[in-house]
Amino acid sequence: MIVKRVIKSGVRALALVALAVMTMTVPAEARRYAAIVVDHDTGKVIHSRSADTLVYPASLTKMMTL
Repeated sequence: MIVKRVIKSGVRALALVALAVMTMTVPAEARRYAAIVVDHDTGKVIHSRSADTLVYPASLTKMMTL
């Protein structure tokens, strides 16, 4: 009987911790974001967002080269 109560209390505690961690995560919109899209033929910037901000790519596979 005591073991069941301890297990139930542990599960509840884990659920509360998981809920607290989920509320602390930063929404995707609030994360740093920078992008620039340039037309290859004309060299004209089509879209830019925080283009002058220094940010590092998450991985080299995300970098596109021609």
